Amino acid sequence: MKSFSKMILLYMALQLSFKAYSFSSQQGLKKFETDYCTGFSEGTIFRPNLWKSCCFDHDLRYWFGGSKGEENKADLVLKQCVAQKAGSFYSNIMYYAVRTGHYSPIKHRLKWGWGYASRDPYKKLTQEEKIHIWDELNKLDLDPQYLEKFNSTYNLR
Repeated sequence: MKSFSKMILLYMALQLSFKAYSFSSQQGLKKFETDYCTGFSEGTIFRPNLWKSCCFDHDLRYWFGGSKGEENKADLVLKQCVAQKAGSFYSNIMYYAVRTGHYSPIKHRLKWGWGYASRDPYKKLTQEEKIHIWDELNKLDLDPQYLEKFNSTYNLR
């Protein structure tokens, strides 16, 4: 029984270690969370957060899902961002690891479209959903310039 209690405490501690933003939603969109570069470093030994922002952007896009093409675009944007910050060596490793993960039978809880509990994650976003997502993004404590760049990449308005 003691090991079960320890496992529960460890699980709770891990959950608390994730950076989370919370807000309410009438359309069932869960609060946004990120673990940044899931299972991968967020930078090099000498520059430990070098591409962390790329992973944040990727997690944010994975939050609400959309078509398979939109998922592919999010993965390519991640690859391009990491390449700009650290070069093609790291960007290729990360990109192919993410792409391989799509075929794994074991899914990470922050997989594509995880923010909606009752929506097909690969269904194309409707205009109404995009408006709702944009409203929810604006409730997060994010820089307005970042949000505009995010929107210009993913066309939510």
